Amino acid sequence: SQQTAAVLGRVLGVSYSNIVPDFAWLDPRGVGALEGQQLPLLDELRKMDSSDPSLRPPPAEDGTPNESIGDLLVRVRNIVSILETSYQGVDVVLVSPSSDVLSVLAAASLGDDLRNHAKYALGPAEFRVIELARRGESRTEMRPGP
Repeated sequence: SQQTAAVLGRVLGVSYSNIVPDFAWLDPRGVGALEGQQLPLLDELRKMDSSDPSLRPPPAEDGTPNESIGDLLVRVRNIVSILETSYQGVDVVLVSPSSDVLSVLAAASLGDDLRNHAKYALGPAEFRVIELARRGESRTEMRPGP
């Protein structure tokens, strides 16, 4: 993510000093015992997410976190809170190694049910623009990046 942010910074003309190197809240979702598993097991995770955002994947014996979508929303809210207070009035680009973090952010920002977060999943190197509603405006919008 840091390398991607550096490349984006150069392309967008953002000085390196304005790139925040680490937001622990942008780390990939902890999937517990499903960590490193094949796609069929991850499909089960998606089914679980779509049924109840508070369900967690099975815990791992090695202590790997097992986060529900609701847990991930807590992290996303922390990100938004920090961004609102630290970067008010400027455009912000979030780079995450996990599509789940960004899809939960999109679902929450757009007022969608968290069980639908997977429809906002991003592919590798894909990006989207989320225009947050300003005070007095009624809606937040998301569109594909140029």
